[in-house]
Amino acid sequence: NLSDVEQLWEHTRWMLLRGKMAHLPAIREQLSGLWQGLLAPFEKDLVRKKHLVIAPYRGLYQIPFSCLYDQLRQQYLIERWTYSIIPNLTILSYCQGRPTLKRAPLLVGYPGEQDSPLFLPGVEVELAHISKLLPKADVLLGEAASLPEVEAYFVDRPLIHLAGHIYYNQTNPLESGMPLAGGGWLRASDLYIKQGSLNGSVVLLSGCESGSGKLTGSEVLGLNSAFLYAGASGIVSSLWRVDDQATSSLMTKLYRSISAGKPVAGALQAAQRELLLDPAYEHPFYWAAFSFCGDPSRSAL
Repeated sequence: NLSDVEQLWEHTRWMLLRGKMAHLPAIREQLSGLWQGLLAPFEKDLVRKKHLVIAPYRGLYQIPFSCLYDQLRQQYLIERWTYSIIPNLTILSYCQGRPTLKRAPLLVGYPGEQDSPLFLPGVEVELAHISKLLPKADVLLGEAASLPEVEAYFVDRPLIHLAGHIYYNQTNPLESGMPLAGGGWLRASDLYIKQGSLNGSVVLLSGCESGSGKLTGSEVLGLNSAFLYAGASGIVSSLWRVDDQATSSLMTKLYRSISAGKPVAGALQAAQRELLLDPAYEHPFYWAAFSFCGDPSRSAL
């Protein structure tokens, strides 16, 4: 029953977002209930599969499928399969048909004003780490990351990394976006009018709740849908407010795999599997927020 699963997820989410305050066995028991409701009925058909493509229905798009838990095997979903999500099969086909791009990756970071209480010192550190793994990348950091510059640099990039504050507007999801230097904003509404302009980029949103969306009819409106509409072949985004240190570690592991040529969906899951083996970060709160939406075979380099 879908309503029962959605209700179970609401309770699980409340526990999950408490982080280590919620004991891991209790969280796994909740996640096991989601496994039973969503995966167990199809499990015998998935035995020989390596990658799952999931098209979440209704409120299921909020669920971090990576951490659904199989009590019998004592494994999370990502310990058995890689996976990607997609709004529907038509959009998957569009993503798979987008071209492979050859320009340098683009790294964008705007930490905010230095004297602001919202200043994010970790943004510069994050981009420095990624730049070492992607030495050919173009970097727009701080005051260089204005809206005109970012839009000018967007064209034909195989990978676009956006680091900074990302705000989800629940009342008007098309106003969701990322503040940039000079008072500019990269908004979902701007991306919707740039249909196809990204031409196949993989976009990585390193910020809080960047994958949130609002169910409107049959479509989930938010930054994920906006970037897909603008021509992205895939998006990595998060479902909740992420821990800075855990995310920094995850991003370093992710880009190590990306720089080795691994498809982005597989690179993300490899990074998550590595992180969950660290006793400091084994709780799903630290690694399960990020998911990949788009073409599962797409590499970013």
